[in-house]
Amino acid sequence: MYSVQPGAQAAAARDYLDENATFADPIVIAATSDSVKTAFMGNKLAFALVEPKISSVTEGTDDAGNHVVAVDADIAYTLRLLPIKLTVRTLSKFVIDSGSNRVVFHEDIWSVADLMEQIPIVGTLYSSLARPFASSMTSMLVSMLMPKHAVPPPSSTTNGNASV
Repeated sequence: MYSVQPGAQAAAARDYLDENATFADPIVIAATSDSVKTAFMGNKLAFALVEPKISSVTEGTDDAGNHVVAVDADIAYTLRLLPIKLTVRTLSKFVIDSGSNRVVFHEDIWSVADLMEQIPIVGTLYSSLARPFASSMTSMLVSMLMPKHAVPPPSSTTNGNASV
């Protein structure tokens, strides 16, 4: 599904996806095989090259007896319009139906921060402005919403011993 080669995504979807397959990542959720295919079509538009480097593959079963595969990989995306290559550490989880042997669930877990920080200018703004601002806003909201007595006072003990 990650391929930018013509026909490769269609073949993968035809051969491996259940018609009611779901895909999720930090940005997208798609709830049918058609919407999963559409979500991955963006790869062909945005990237000239997608290069996965797999670190490990772990297999098991879920409570329903379905086959579960977890793939840990660094995926390098070369942008089509800009000379930028972004490498994203991704954990992909695939749930394969035990009856049909087709993928019914695919989830990619990756860090938005890791992605943003690799983009020139955007990464600097994100790291130096957006993240600290979000942290300050969260602290302010917690302070406003939490009663003063709900937040424990700083401890004056060290390793369980009271200071004298």
